[in-house]
Amino acid sequence: EAVCPVPDPLKLQQVMDEIGAHLDGSLDLHDMMTLVLQGMHVGIGLDRIVFSLISRDRAFLKAKYVHGAPPGSPLRQFEVDLRSSNLFVRLLEKMQGVWFSPANAKTLAPMIPPEVLKTIGSGEFFAMSIFVHGKPVGLFYADRKHGACSLDEHSYIEFKKLCVRAADGLAHLA
Repeated sequence: EAVCPVPDPLKLQQVMDEIGAHLDGSLDLHDMMTLVLQGMHVGIGLDRIVFSLISRDRAFLKAKYVHGAPPGSPLRQFEVDLRSSNLFVRLLEKMQGVWFSPANAKTLAPMIPPEVLKTIGSGEFFAMSIFVHGKPVGLFYADRKHGACSLDEHSYIEFKKLCVRAADGLAHLA
């Protein structure tokens, strides 16, 4: 039986405030990501979260930080080939998010590469590209791994707000 996470709006606000307080460059990438992942997990109630970075040759998105996936989970190897047209390439055209849900699955599912589907599994997810100084640097992926724990509009809005705050924070890293 699935135990759905309960979002903690107070914790989310604390994380947002803390990132805001460190826009002076006093955090490094690890500390910033620790905060953001905590906000997504505890604050928004998302189970599995991946922050992937664009490779130096700009050919792949590769997992850099993963939360909620046990050792050996395919999610830890999250990787997207950016050399062919797909949903994630489209997301990286500008800073934008998507909520993959039953409502848009018919349209969006064909845009998800089969190897990515094997990694993330089926079901709803949120994804949002992250831009720093006008350039794409990576992407957040998040879901609730239990099928019974569906995503909702409020969580999507909070996810996007936290991604925007994360992008602001990344622009000011030490």
